[in-house]
Amino acid sequence: MAKVETMTKAETSKKEKSSSPAKETKPKATTAKPAAASTTKKAAPPGGKKVNPYNVFMKTEIAKVKADDSSLSHRDAFKVAARNWAGSDKNPKNAS
Repeated sequence: MAKVETMTKAETSKKEKSSSPAKETKPKATTAKPAAASTTKKAAPPGGKKVNPYNVFMKTEIAKVKADDSSLSHRDAFKVAARNWAGSDKNPKNAS
């Protein structure tokens, strides 16, 4: 069985006094933040997002690769298209 401790009234009042704060604290003022400002996305720049040559090439090339071989998964078609990009004249690194 568990031992139950009992306190006298004097011990109880000492404990209550020692656990109470010496000074009263004031509640902090809260500032209201606009919820819409933090949850909204930034607007796209006029004319839409700037697309680089790689993205344009890959979009069309993956479609071509899948049209040639429809049994390829997207991942495999992407690998083939990436290899094609490496040798493409549309790739800025290949333009001399």
